[in-house]
Amino acid sequence: MSLRNLKQFARVVMENQELRERLSGVSDQGSLVRLLVAMGEENGYTFSEQDVVNYLDLVSDEVEISYPLANLDEIPSVVVW
Repeated sequence: MSLRNLKQFARVVMENQELRERLSGVSDQGSLVRLLVAMGEENGYTFSEQDVVNYLDLVSDEVEISYPLANLDEIPSVVVW
C-alpha cells in the first residue's frame, strides 16, 4: 500500500508546480527522502522513508538523479512511474 501511495504522490508532484518548486534545490538524497515523506503526509499520502529510498534505488538504473535538484520539469517520465 505505501508504494502505491508513493507512486500516486509522485504523479501529483509532477502535475503541481508548487510541489515541484518545494523540491528544487534539495541538496542530497537524505533531504529529498525526508521532504517527500513530509510533503506526502501534508497531502494525505502515507509512505515511509524506506519506501522512497527503495524506489530511488530502482529508478537509478534508468535515470541519474543529481543534486542539488534543479529543474524538475526535465526529469524523465520514468521517475514519475
